[in-house]
Amino acid sequence: MLRHPEQDDPLCRFLAAHANVTVVNVDYIPAPQSRFPGPVEQAYDVALWAASPKRCWDGGRLAIGGQSAGGALAAGAARLALEHAAPQIGLQVLMYPPLDLSVPAKRKMAEGKETFLMRMGPLFDTVYCPDVAQRSDRLISPAGGADTADLMGIAPALVITAQKDILREEAVRYARRLQDIDALLEHVDLPGVGHGFNILNARRDVVLTAYGRIVEHTRHTLA
Repeated sequence: MLRHPEQDDPLCRFLAAHANVTVVNVDYIPAPQSRFPGPVEQAYDVALWAASPKRCWDGGRLAIGGQSAGGALAAGAARLALEHAAPQIGLQVLMYPPLDLSVPAKRKMAEGKETFLMRMGPLFDTVYCPDVAQRSDRLISPAGGADTADLMGIAPALVITAQKDILREEAVRYARRLQDIDALLEHVDLPGVGHGFNILNARRDVVLTAYGRIVEHTRHTLA
């Protein structure tokens, strides 16, 4: 729902500078103008575009990723790439992503978790995917119980979660699912912070821990 690519600019610049890669900061049409699966398909289209030999970079060495909803879109794009056998993706970075819309936000609340996503979650879910039955789709809830497909061959992933985030447990489930097929490179679980920690004034050392792992995995997988 929230269209603000500028908030991702610091991470994009950090990655470009420290991993020595070309970074494309992707904008997309949000809900309600484009509802599910529109944004996922837009993310996949961008991946195809970025992988084209017509680009001024090596599209054969491709990573995708995002924060929050962007992480969910990256996961969906990686899934479509698996199903269509294109493009070849070397890395997916999923940073505190929502990966199970089949479970209402209020049921994700637990002791020690922050509350703002519990309040905003119903609005986000309704605007993005008003059809409740569709919220179990593989492209929106890969950590949900309805998705049992074989993911062998999906792009290897770095999953970053935050202890106080109500979305943490679904990302952990997805990380374990990827681990079972040897598609999990690393799960970084950050203590003491919540959703959006890197744009909501978390300590510098905490943010650099996450950014540093993204840089290292990007360097390694795209070398």
